Amino acid sequence: MKYKKYFFFFIFVIILLISLNDYKKEEKLYHIQQQSIKKIDNINIKSPVLGTVKKPLKDNVLTFRYTYDGLGLLILPNKIKLNIKKDSSKKTLDSLAVGLVNGSDDIKDKNGSIIIAGHNMKKVFNYLHKIKRNENIIIYTNEFIETFKVVNKQTIKETDYSHFKKQNKKVLYLITCTKKEKERLLVTALLDKEQELS
Repeated sequence: MKYKKYFFFFIFVIILLISLNDYKKEEKLYHIQQQSIKKIDNINIKSPVLGTVKKPLKDNVLTFRYTYDGLGLLILPNKIKLNIKKDSSKKTLDSLAVGLVNGSDDIKDKNGSIIIAGHNMKKVFNYLHKIKRNENIIIYTNEFIETFKVVNKQTIKETDYSHFKKQNKKVLYLITCTKKEKERLLVTALLDKEQELS
């Protein structure tokens, strides 16, 4: 009986250490990823990504420019900024970025379905479970800023592609996991405002 008590305590400590190690890995990845997203406050700075930035943006939430690693930045209502990559492979998503799903239209297209996947993790798409209608999601690139308004949130089957039809307007779909293995959370947002950057 005495040894049994020690055995369970030992197992508990091991599980705790493994969880702590996973948390530290996630934190490290997050900080590495955030280092590639830099706010440029000096608007006359020369940047290899942006070129010479002459003036801040007008009439927009963003009054500065970012550098990023990928196609652009996805900015969620809780202010989390995520690099958008061209694919949604395991390697991409494990780097705490988000990626275009196979079959998605290009983020630069004027119309179409932009389908972006990301892990259901605290510093990635975990917020999607709390997102509400009419909240704004921003896609930021060197060429434009687009603001999308959330119109729907639903749970779908992992293999259900019926929601991603070709559109005459620009629609943003964000997908992440749920607690059920064969289900996905799908957030739909429609283009509300766009601004070209010069």
